[in-house]
Amino acid sequence: MSTSPKPGSAVSDELVVWLRDVLALEHSSARNLAHLRRLTSDEKLRMRIERYELQTRQQIERLVACLAEHDAAPSLIEGAAARARDAVQWLSDTAQRDTSASALRDLVSVAHAKMSTYEILTRLATLVGDDTTLELARSIVSEERAMARFLDDFWDVAVEETLRSSGAVR
Repeated sequence: MSTSPKPGSAVSDELVVWLRDVLALEHSSARNLAHLRRLTSDEKLRMRIERYELQTRQQIERLVACLAEHDAAPSLIEGAAARARDAVQWLSDTAQRDTSASALRDLVSVAHAKMSTYEILTRLATLVGDDTTLELARSIVSEERAMARFLDDFWDVAVEETLRSSGAVR
């Protein structure tokens, strides 16, 4: 049976580290979503990506407020930001060309990276007994799952757009 660590404990400190990490990931995602949105000609997908951009900005605001409740400031210039930039750079580097299919792949990867990080936050918040962070993380996991489910319906559209833009099909 585990006991709840008190604020200021090593687990509580680790929670703050993860909050900063996910904030850096959200900032990185926000910077890349507009580019990814421009790569599709599907209006329904473009509109949903626009909503995802807004949702990501709102998630950033919620995370900053959560950090403030922990008397912690965002630390975007430390390792968290570097790791997030590296992850997004990897996604960018693996795309040999900007296509609808590569944009969809990147969007799905971002949603899943965010989901997994928020899942970790839910466990840390539970251990610390931090109901505010727990609710925040659960809420955002739900938002990210919804986005991932939505994106799953667009694989055929993205591949068709990619093939048309390359001239492989008409």
